[in-house]
Amino acid sequence: MKIREFRRLRKQNDAVKIWFAMVCVGVICFGRACYYGVKMYREIHSPVEYQIVNTKTNAGGKQGWDGVSDVLAVSDGRTGEINLRYRGVEVSSSFQELSREYLQKVYGITDQDGEKCFYLNEAAYKELQDAFMEQDVSLKSTGESENIILEMQYQQAPQEEEKVTEYRTAKMVIKKDGWISDTPQIVTAWQGAQSGEYQMVAFSKGDLTSAQREQIAKVGGMIEQENDVVQREYEVKELVLQVKYELIVALLTWIMAMTFWHYCIACRI
Repeated sequence: MKIREFRRLRKQNDAVKIWFAMVCVGVICFGRACYYGVKMYREIHSPVEYQIVNTKTNAGGKQGWDGVSDVLAVSDGRTGEINLRYRGVEVSSSFQELSREYLQKVYGITDQDGEKCFYLNEAAYKELQDAFMEQDVSLKSTGESENIILEMQYQQAPQEEEKVTEYRTAKMVIKKDGWISDTPQIVTAWQGAQSGEYQMVAFSKGDLTSAQREQIAKVGGMIEQENDVVQREYEVKELVLQVKYELIVALLTWIMAMTFWHYCIACRI
């Protein structure tokens, strides 16, 4: 059938209009299935990171983690507080200390010995901007569009039995990409010989299986954000069901369209 003839039939024959609507519904459902399928694939294959607490060892690195699959990097971690001073105004924020190897493998950060650097994602930078703006101070940055740099003074809150440190100069590097999470995050390279409060573990895939969690338990660890893992699994299952539903509707609609064409249209042409 020629296209011109089909257009004429579609205008004149209500059966052709119904058939065409069925085909369109099938195409829309198939497109939605592809959309949810791509979203599911990205969710499953995107890297994730978790704080592992109650570990048997705080030796750091990948010691003890060789039996856990899809581990991208492991680091001792410690969360601290810093006071930041800029143009006479002070604000407080939290940060994480992680190994240089972890920073490089997970975030793509190459930290060099020398001047102290803190690395921020855009969400953390926005929080700092808001905190200083509340005191009528605007942050003035330098650097390229990919890595904005702020010169700032910082005072690290002391650990147990440590004296209060004096203010020192540091670079605040705002890194726009390479972060796993979009929640506010400030990190810096691990310094000192103190043991970590936890281990930070990055996995190359986001779908942690029950076997992987069993392996983590054998290592002696417990995922602090277990609720996040469960929520992620639930979201992936929802996407799988959505893909199946859209494909089934698309298939049934196309079968109905083929049957309708054969018995209600083709026999009359």
